[in-house]
Amino acid sequence: MPVKKSEGKTTAVKKTAAAKKTIAEKRPARGRVSDKAEAPVKAASKKSSLKTDLDLVECIAEAMDEKKGLHIVSMDLREIVGASFDFFVVCEASSGPQVRAIADEISEQVYRRFNEDPLHKEGYANAEWVLLDFGGVVAHIFLDTVRQHYRLEELWGDSAMRRFKEESDK
Repeated sequence: MPVKKSEGKTTAVKKTAAAKKTIAEKRPARGRVSDKAEAPVKAASKKSSLKTDLDLVECIAEAMDEKKGLHIVSMDLREIVGASFDFFVVCEASSGPQVRAIADEISEQVYRRFNEDPLHKEGYANAEWVLLDFGGVVAHIFLDTVRQHYRLEELWGDSAMRRFKEESDK
C-alpha cells in the first residue's frame, strides 16, 4: 500500500476501486487474455490459427521491409518433422542499430495489428542476431555476416520458402 508523508505524519493511502479501474483502462494488458470472453479465441480450430500465423508472417515481413531489412524470407516448417515452430521469417541488416530498429518495428506492428507482444526476445544486447518468438512464428533478424555463418535457409532446406520483395534486395 502506498505511503504518504506530510508534516512528520505517515498515513496509508488507499486507492478506491473506481481509481483502480480507471488506471487499468488507461494501461491495457499487452498480449494477455484478460477477459474470460476472449478465451474461446485461443481454442479456435487449427485452420483458423494457420490463417492467423500466415497473417502474422505477412505483418512481420512488412515490418522488416519498412526498416529496410534485406533478403526477407519466410520458411513454412509445418510439414517438417521435429520442427518446434510453424514459420520462421528471416532478414538481414547491415548494422547493429538497424537490427534493433527492425526488431522494434516488428514488435510495434504486431502489437498494433494483433495486440500481441513477443513471448520471448533474445539478442538485443549484442544486436548480431535478434530473435522474436510469437508462438508458432519466429522472426530472426541477422547481421549479414552472422546470417551467412548460421545459414538457416540451408539448415531448414526441406521447408517451403517464400521470398518477399526481391526487387528491394538489389
